[in-house]
Amino acid sequence: MQTDLGIFNADALNPAAVNVKLLPEAGDPVALEFTLDPLGRRSIDVNELVRSRGVPDQGFSIQVESTQPVAATRQMAWGSPVRGSTLESGIPNMSPTWYFAEGATTIHSLYYMVENPNATPANVVLTHLLEGGAAPITQTDVVPPFTRRTFDINAVPGLASASLSTVISADVPIVAERAMYLNTTNRLWEGGAAGRGAIAPGSFWTFAEGATGFFHTYLCLGNPGESPSDVEVTYQLSTGETLRRWA
Repeated sequence: MQTDLGIFNADALNPAAVNVKLLPEAGDPVALEFTLDPLGRRSIDVNELVRSRGVPDQGFSIQVESTQPVAATRQMAWGSPVRGSTLESGIPNMSPTWYFAEGATTIHSLYYMVENPNATPANVVLTHLLEGGAAPITQTDVVPPFTRRTFDINAVPGLASASLSTVISADVPIVAERAMYLNTTNRLWEGGAAGRGAIAPGSFWTFAEGATGFFHTYLCLGNPGESPSDVEVTYQLSTGETLRRWA
């Protein structure tokens, strides 16, 4: 993986003192401090930063702290030549619980990444809700302070070929993301996507984007409650018409 971090100071008057901290799967955090001018932007080659400190290549979580509000975006690319990448904005809040409606193995490689930015261990529980109503599958683990843990869901017994939603909970606030990579040819990871979870379930969700034709669009729903949920989906077409469907 090639990982790059972009940071932008949108303040027109004040510089920002920025502290970037990489929390590894193993070992000590890697820190970088710098000043970002008003309306300034900086790109950080994370691979180069890690290797310059003599740290082995591995998975990292990334923390960005600043004396002024800044925007931070992470890009990850893979393949030689590059054949895939993901782009995601930073997550401004931690939470003890994260909800992921979408998850699939089968033709995908599915991973959940958990960051523990606390000075105490995080006791983490992953509850996988299987499509079709089979009994949930649960994983437990302890993520040490100031580290990150990667959960390979394809390797979990019973989940090698499954569609699922997942609830990740801990006894301290954490950050959780999901990465899914598509495997449809003899080349590993023909495409991929990475994204954060939701910090709470809701009774109303809206999506600005949706298209068919050239695209295959799927809407994934997960019910972490103990009672069935009646769901109405409204499609708003470009013609101004609406279509309603019930699940």
